[in-house]
Amino acid sequence: MTMMRMTALATGLLAIGQPSIVSAQGAGDPTANWSQVALCAKQAGAKARHACLDQLLRDKGLLNAGQEVAEAREAFGRSARAEATPPAPSAPVIAAETQAPTPHKPQKAVQTETKLSGLQTKVAGAKLGADRKLLVTTVECAIWHQIETLDLRTIPQKGDDFAIEEASLGSHRCTIGKSKVFRCQRIN
Repeated sequence: MTMMRMTALATGLLAIGQPSIVSAQGAGDPTANWSQVALCAKQAGAKARHACLDQLLRDKGLLNAGQEVAEAREAFGRSARAEATPPAPSAPVIAAETQAPTPHKPQKAVQTETKLSGLQTKVAGAKLGADRKLLVTTVECAIWHQIETLDLRTIPQKGDDFAIEEASLGSHRCTIGKSKVFRCQRIN
């Protein structure tokens, strides 16, 4: 889970639990909202839990599509291991209600997580590393390392076009301008 998504989730959970913010959002009863969050926690698998919480945040107006696209651009090329975070502390226990809460039913069609297969960006900086392979920093502050031996002859300049595409077996192809293509890996 990216830092932006974790921040949105924390903000959403705080908003769900605070009556003044909830009433301003028109989100309803804090206890009922927390019950919906608790139902998401019972989902099997992290992906299902995250999808349930994201949909709950969308329904409450706390998560929007623009924010999700920005997160996908920022996280493009990171490995799943790089995004692993320690488990969150357990939530406070809320007294049982007189009747069982109803499962959260999204009002809209469930939107899947935004997944990019490529990214068009610009070079913020580039240099040769100690291994004589190119290191490119994009305007999003992502650092891409050339992983194949290929003489590129010139180092890209600030502002040059830089494209990254997914390739086979989880690798990536980086393109500088329109012609210099090489295999690359995100290192941050």
